[in-house]
Amino acid sequence: MSPPPSSTPSLAAVVRVLKDGIWDRCELIQLASGELRVRKTTKGTGPWGVNTLRAETHYLQALPPGAAEHFPAVLAAWGEKPEESNVGYEMPYFDGWRDGGEWVRSGTLYQKDADRLQEDLAQTVFRSLHRPEPARPALAAHVEEIIRGALEQLDRLPEFSELMRAGEIVLNGHALPGPERAFQALLAQGDLFRALAQAPCVLLHGDLLLENVLWRTNILAGKPRLILLDPVSVAGVALGPPIFDLVKYESYATGELYAMRTGLVEAARANDPGATPAYRYRVRWEDSAMRPFRLVDLHTRFRAAYTARHGEFDRNVYRLLDAYFALVMALNTTGLLRWARVLKATECLGEIAKH
Repeated sequence: MSPPPSSTPSLAAVVRVLKDGIWDRCELIQLASGELRVRKTTKGTGPWGVNTLRAETHYLQALPPGAAEHFPAVLAAWGEKPEESNVGYEMPYFDGWRDGGEWVRSGTLYQKDADRLQEDLAQTVFRSLHRPEPARPALAAHVEEIIRGALEQLDRLPEFSELMRAGEIVLNGHALPGPERAFQALLAQGDLFRALAQAPCVLLHGDLLLENVLWRTNILAGKPRLILLDPVSVAGVALGPPIFDLVKYESYATGELYAMRTGLVEAARANDPGATPAYRYRVRWEDSAMRPFRLVDLHTRFRAAYTARHGEFDRNVYRLLDAYFALVMALNTTGLLRWARVLKATECLGEIAKH
């Protein structure tokens, strides 16, 4: 039996920074013994940073058999108490592995490999991870709260108040209700939030991006081909309907989330003040950085495996979660990156209200 993880960070030298995120930081460290590990620590900022990293640690420590082999082991963890803000954990360093985002962006992922990656990921997520959970967290109420709060905060920002309060807008040439009006219509109708509340509940990954998937084409006997990193959504979601993971995965696999995160988008008001507010939102597919996402299909096989496992999904529930994901991050970004997320959410909410 392996020893329990330490409750304090190891004494170690930082080799290099692997990822410097909004709320947390990942570093490659080396212990005095020479062992390499990855240390993930919170920056203590943002509305969810500390509690979400604590929840991520608990998630990894409580994984059921069959799922745990596809996640890193927790070698050390600290900051368990609610009053502690120095929260983090250490995990093994997977030398020689590449994450899915790196595979795609390198331009070296051919379609046969993209198909195999999707099949491996679907097998891991839908068979090993998506297990029924007796607990049923109030995800519908959480989604409603996040969308409502984001729209209210955006309404108080001068650059977004016109969009928020508009009864009707034009987005990419199509007439849509404004985001607040569309959201109020969804609340009044109520069916989508009831469907979300009544959907089967499973153990989710929660932040299923290709960048959180380590994958290798060569496989050693008895060793996994795929490792999942950074579970639990930025807002702390780890249990809910399986469509939650599908929406998050496809947002990156289609290239759109990558474009929003890197500014490879157009997102702005498109006409003069006084007229019906018109806006433009598009991914700059012509940019060379988006070429890898055009060369391979990274989502069709994954979606097919999803429907084979979980059945067909309600397109409007999908749009609702797409809007939720956009608005979760809208207030944690600025400028073009914020505009892109706000207009993406506006599009999703407006399309639901129209249908």
